[in-house]
Amino acid sequence: MIRPRLSPSVAVALCLALPAAFGSDACRAEAAVEKVLGGQAFVGALSPASVVRGATTRVTLAGTDLEQAFDLWTSTPKGKIQAKQVSPPGAAAPIFDVTVASDCPLGLFGVRAATIDGLSNGAILLVDDLKPQPVAPPDANGSPLHITLPTALAGTFRRTGVDRFQFDASTNEELSFECVASRFGKDADPLIRILDARGHLVVEYDNDPGLFFDFRFAHKFKAAGTYTIELADARYHGHPEWNYILRIGRFPAARVAVPSAVKLETAAEFKFPELPGLVSRATAAGRVATESFYHEVRRPGDNAGAWIAAQAVDSDVAAEAEPNDTLEQATKVAKVPVAVCGVLGVANDVDYFEFDLKKGDRLAIKAETMGLDSAADVELAMFDADGKEMQRIDDVLLEEASFLTSAGKDGKYRLLVHDVTRGGGSGFTYRVDVRPVKPQIELTAEIAELTIPQGETQSMPLLITRSSYPGPIRLALVGAPAGVSIEPTVIEEGKLSIWARVRAAASTPLGLSTIQIVATGELEGASFSAIARVRPLIDRQLLNVDLIKYALRANQRRLPPSMSDRIPLQITPPSPFTMELPETSITLVRFLSADLPITTTRRPEFQAPIHFKAVGGHIGEESEIRRQVYTRFVPATAAKPATQGTFYSRNLPNEQKDRIDLSAIGEFNGRRVQLIRTFDLELKAAFDVTPESPTVSLLPGESAKVKLLANRLPPFTGPITVEVLDTFGLDFPTTFTIPEGKPSIEVDLKVAADYVPRKVRIRLPGQALVGKFVEDGRPKDVEIDVKKPEPPKKPEAKPAEKPDAKKPDIKPEAKPAVKK
Repeated sequence: MIRPRLSPSVAVALCLALPAAFGSDACRAEAAVEKVLGGQAFVGALSPASVVRGATTRVTLAGTDLEQAFDLWTSTPKGKIQAKQVSPPGAAAPIFDVTVASDCPLGLFGVRAATIDGLSNGAILLVDDLKPQPVAPPDANGSPLHITLPTALAGTFRRTGVDRFQFDASTNEELSFECVASRFGKDADPLIRILDARGHLVVEYDNDPGLFFDFRFAHKFKAAGTYTIELADARYHGHPEWNYILRIGRFPAARVAVPSAVKLETAAEFKFPELPGLVSRATAAGRVATESFYHEVRRPGDNAGAWIAAQAVDSDVAAEAEPNDTLEQATKVAKVPVAVCGVLGVANDVDYFEFDLKKGDRLAIKAETMGLDSAADVELAMFDADGKEMQRIDDVLLEEASFLTSAGKDGKYRLLVHDVTRGGGSGFTYRVDVRPVKPQIELTAEIAELTIPQGETQSMPLLITRSSYPGPIRLALVGAPAGVSIEPTVIEEGKLSIWARVRAAASTPLGLSTIQIVATGELEGASFSAIARVRPLIDRQLLNVDLIKYALRANQRRLPPSMSDRIPLQITPPSPFTMELPETSITLVRFLSADLPITTTRRPEFQAPIHFKAVGGHIGEESEIRRQVYTRFVPATAAKPATQGTFYSRNLPNEQKDRIDLSAIGEFNGRRVQLIRTFDLELKAAFDVTPESPTVSLLPGESAKVKLLANRLPPFTGPITVEVLDTFGLDFPTTFTIPEGKPSIEVDLKVAADYVPRKVRIRLPGQALVGKFVEDGRPKDVEIDVKKPEPPKKPEAKPAEKPDAKKPDIKPEAKPAVKK
C-alpha cells in the first residue's frame, strides 16, 4: 500500500502531536522522503541585490535548501566575477564575497547558487559602479536616514512600510534617480516621493513603461536645501524577497538609444532621445549575430553610468529621417536585409519607410521594443506600390508584431510603424528587422540549467521552429568543458522536437561553466544558425485558484540578455545509480490508470532507496484535486531495482500528448543526486465508436447490416451504449450496446419501400462507465445513402426488315382485267 505523501510541515506536526499513535520512526521516514523529493535549492533573494564593479561585495542568499551552497554561477563574461564562500558550512543563508573585475559590463545578469546537489533556480543580480548601502528598517520614530550622494541604497519593501532618506541638494543641481526592483523578477512596484524641507511634494514618480514597474529619471532642484525621499511599494504591498536598489547621483537618465543595433564587427554612434545632444560610440566587435548586450553610457562629470539594451546584427542598420509622417515622406531604405530604427517622439507619431521591391520579392518583417526597454507597443502596416494597405498586425501570441509579405509588382512599398495606443514620447523607440524570406531555424531549450554527474547524461528537450527549411539540422555545444557532448548531433529532416541528451564523460572536470546549444542548417551551400533560447524560472507565485503554482510574469518573460541565450552547467561527482525507461511513451486512458516501467542499476555501496517524481502536462500533486493527473511511484531498492510508476486520471483531463520529465532522486554521502529522463504521456478516451464503413448505400426497400467498432483502449473492456437521437425515418435501432469485451457489433438497417431517396447522417454518441466516471465518447457519423431506383427499361422495338440486296426485286404478278 502506498500512503499519500505529506507536506514537510504536516509531517513534522504529526511527529510532534502524535508520536505514540503513529510512531516516531514512521514520521522520520515520511520526512526523509519529503526532503529527498523537496526539489532543487531555491534562491528567493540576494542581499544586497547589486555588486560593485572593481571591488568585492559581501552578498547573502535567502531561500530554501541552500545549506549545501558553495559557489555562484553568473551569466557575466567568463572570469569577470569570482565568488568565495565566507559563511560556515551548512548555513541556511549562505554568504559570499563577490569580486567583480573592473572591466565587467554594467547591467543585469543571471546568478545561481551551486550546491553539492546541483544548481539552484535563476536569480538576477545588478553589476553597478555605485557601492550598495544597506538600509535597516526605520527606528521607532521613523526618522529618515541621512545619505551622502552618490549612493545605491539596498533595501526591502515591507508591507505598509515606507523607507525615508534625507539628502542635501544645491541650487539647480540635477540628480538622477533609478530604482531596480521589478527588474529583479519580483512583483514589486516602487513609488518615489521627494519632499522639500517644509514637507511639500516636489516630485512623485511611479513607472517608466519599458522598465516594467521600475523607474529611471532626472530632476533639477531649483532651490538648495535638505530633501526627503519616501520610497514604498505603490500598493503598500511587501515581501521579504522584494529587494530594491535605489541609485541616486549624476548619471544619464536615458534608457533607450537610436539606433539600437550595431552591425557585426563595426561601430555605430548611439543617440539618446531622452538626452538630446548626447552621443556615444558603440561597437559589436567580437559578438555574434542576434546577440543582445548592454551598452554603457556616461557623460563628462557623471559619477555613475547607465546601461542601454542593444543588439548585434548581421545586416545594415538604418535610422529614420524626419519628417517621415506620410507615404510621400517615407525614409528611403537602400537595401535589405536591414534593421530600421526610430522613435515615436510625440503622441500619434507615425513613421514610414520606403523599399524598392521587384515582383515576387518576399520579406519577413519583425518588430522589437520590449527587449530595448522601450515604452512602445508598435503596430506595423505594409502598403503596396499603389499606396493600398496590404497588411496590418499588432502582437502575435504575446510576442511582438511580425508578418510575411510579398510584392505583387515592381514598385515602391512603404512600411508604417506607430504605437498601437497612439502614444509617443522620447522613450518610445523601436527596431524593425526587414529580411528577405530565406531558410531559417529557431531553437528553444525547455530545460534552463544542467547538473550532470560525471559519466552520466541528462535530458534536454528541444523545440525547433522551421521557416522554409525542412532539412536536417546539426547540433553543437559552444563553451562546453572537455568531455561534454550533446546527442544526437543531427536533428532529422522535418522534426520539430527532439529529446536530446547532454553527456558528461567520466573524465570531465568538476565545476561550473556556461554552454550554448547551436543549431545549424544548410541549403544550396549556404549555412544559417540559431542559438537555443531558454526562459528560466526566477520567481514562484500562486497564479490562480486552480492551484497552478508557477507562472511567468512579463518581467520574467523578458529577462536580461545574458540569461536567455546561455545555459549554466555544473559537473558533479559520479552518480551512485542510473535510471532508464524501457518505454518512451505511455497511453493513459481517461478516468483510469497506466503504469510506467522503470529500471535502475546501482553501485554496491549505495543502499538507499531511489524515489521518483514526474512533472509536466496535467500532472499535479495528489492533494491538488483540480489537477487532472496524479502519480504514485514505488521506490527502487537494492532488493528490487526494477519498479514502476502509476499515473491516475481524474475526471476532466483533455485528450492530448505531453512531454513528461521524470526525476530519479537518491541521497548518497550527504548529497542529493537527481537524474532526469523524458517520455511522452498521451491521454486518450477509453473508446471511440466508429462505423467500419463510413457510408452505406441502399435502395428503398433494401436492408443491410452496419458494423460498428468499439475501438477500446486497454485496460477498458466494459460495455458501450449508443443512443441515436435521430434515425431520419430509417428502420435503425435508437439504442444498442456493444457488449463487454466485444470489439464490434452489427446493427440491422432497413429502408422502407416508399422512403424518399437522399443522404442522411446518423450520429453515434457512445457512452460508458469508465472507472468511476461516465465517459461520453466523441460521436461519429455513418452516412446512409438511399439512392433513387433506376426507372424500368422500355421494351426494345424490332428493327425494320431491310431488303436483301442479293435477291432480285420481284414484283407481284398483275391480275388480268375483268371484262364487263
